[in-house]
Amino acid sequence: MFTRIQNIWLVLAIFTLAADACGQTPGAETAAPQPGEPGLTPPPTETPTLAPSPTSEWSQYWMEVQDPYHNVRLAIPCFWQANFPSDDPTGSGAFAYPVHNYPDDYALDFPRSNIPPEAGAIKIDMNFMSAAGMRNLPPGTSQLDFVNVLYSGDSETRLVTTQETAINGQPALFVTTESIFGMGSFYLFTVTDDLFLAFGTASERLDHPDVQGILNSIALSPETQVQIPEHKPAPPPVGLAAPCIPGYEQAVMPTASP
Repeated sequence: MFTRIQNIWLVLAIFTLAADACGQTPGAETAAPQPGEPGLTPPPTETPTLAPSPTSEWSQYWMEVQDPYHNVRLAIPCFWQANFPSDDPTGSGAFAYPVHNYPDDYALDFPRSNIPPEAGAIKIDMNFMSAAGMRNLPPGTSQLDFVNVLYSGDSETRLVTTQETAINGQPALFVTTESIFGMGSFYLFTVTDDLFLAFGTASERLDHPDVQGILNSIALSPETQVQIPEHKPAPPPVGLAAPCIPGYEQAVMPTASP
């Protein structure tokens, strides 16, 4: 079972590492959520509208995958990867795995494995956290109470806003934080009475049509249908091809600067 410190470290590393930190000064104390904070992107009040699609024929280039440990189902473009672990490393379901649009060794092509944003790489982190691991929170703890405890007393990360929303008909909480790395946001879902799912990516990618398409496809229970996006997935990162989608059979090459 993860400890509170381990859970906080996971969330901080996942949701703020890629955020723009220059010129940001995190607060010294945990602040109560302040709806309407200027400069923040609020979550949609309903399932967000995806990018305009030329035709629903593009749905065939999305595939449904299922997490074998939590039974969470979602749709991803046909060339994306969901890196489910080979086993449950904690025995509790409280662990993280990535979903991304490039193979694992792609980062090795860049200095210090730092992929620049302009390369077009997108990585989504699926972070599962245990309520019992957070100061022994009881089963059925609400999303808001979980988040408040998660950041309570944390001098490095400040809770800025929380806003209730619905994703694919399922209740979720849109959370915005500020840390030494800058601003960060993620969506929090309730998976079981004890387990929460935090869905997040680099701040500049959260509104990307493919990220929103994946987010809004999520089904947490057998009763919920996976919503297959109808828009054409974006091309793969620079230097990669996506043979499963017409027009992406050839590797995308860097564009020369004028």
